[in-house]
Amino acid sequence: IHGPDALNVDDDGIKDIKNSIRMDGQGKYGLLARGDAEYFLRLPKDGYIDWIWDVAAGYLCLKEAGGKMSDVNGNAIDFSDIGKGRKAKLPDHVKGIFGSNGGMFHDALVNAYAEVN
Repeated sequence: IHGPDALNVDDDGIKDIKNSIRMDGQGKYGLLARGDAEYFLRLPKDGYIDWIWDVAAGYLCLKEAGGKMSDVNGNAIDFSDIGKGRKAKLPDHVKGIFGSNGGMFHDALVNAYAEVN
């Protein structure tokens, strides 16, 4: 759902996303890659660091399909540093992950997150 039809307005006047799906595993990357979703947010609790296998395969599929993945600050996730004393964890500065179809939409998502944090 796109545009103004994508939001519900609650009784308290707050806008909520109408069509949201919670999904675990690599399936979310497949939905993005084939255009069945616009974005996903991975915002783990403070102190949790994702494992490489939670991200790397989906990153490749998404990138090959023209999508984009970044940390919450819009920085590319650097997989080259993994395994050097960190075992299979993403770098500490990755506090969450955004995936999208790419382009301006991804940048808007990063900017919106920055405004509320």
